[in-house]
Amino acid sequence: ESIEASEGRSAAEVLTEGPGLSLAGTGSRAGVTNAILRGGDPNFTLVLLDGIALNDTTEQQGGAVNLEELSTGFVERAEIVRGTASAFYGSSSLAGAIQLLTPRGGPGPLRASFGAEAGNASTRRGSGRLSGPVRSGGWALGGSWAEEAHRVGEDRFEQFDVWGTGDLKL
Repeated sequence: ESIEASEGRSAAEVLTEGPGLSLAGTGSRAGVTNAILRGGDPNFTLVLLDGIALNDTTEQQGGAVNLEELSTGFVERAEIVRGTASAFYGSSSLAGAIQLLTPRGGPGPLRASFGAEAGNASTRRGSGRLSGPVRSGGWALGGSWAEEAHRVGEDRFEQFDVWGTGDLKL
């Protein structure tokens, strides 16, 4: 509920209110935004998407994850782990861990949601999500699109995301 209420466009904008978390950003919409937990270096903040680490130590930033690249369209829930509990995630989470979870389908009827927005600086956004049951699990599919122009001179930004998840209990 708080993710929807934030009306954030990226994971960075959704996480701005996280306890013990600060964000270091360069540039605007297409810039780089890293998470800093408890004053630690962004390289030591482990970022997971459904339990899969997004950190890449071969990247120019040395393992920091650009949260500006992750659309809120596929983030249903975010968990921030700080302090000694982050030891559970291993040595790459010295400062802490951020777990982003995607939407899941489940028992019940087929569900659909769609949305569209428009605003200043030629901003337009749209998103859609379908989910439903499969045997004892579920599936979910979705996509989002965002476009922004003329916020700074002739700069233009476009982003298109498509995602899908499936759960099958064995």
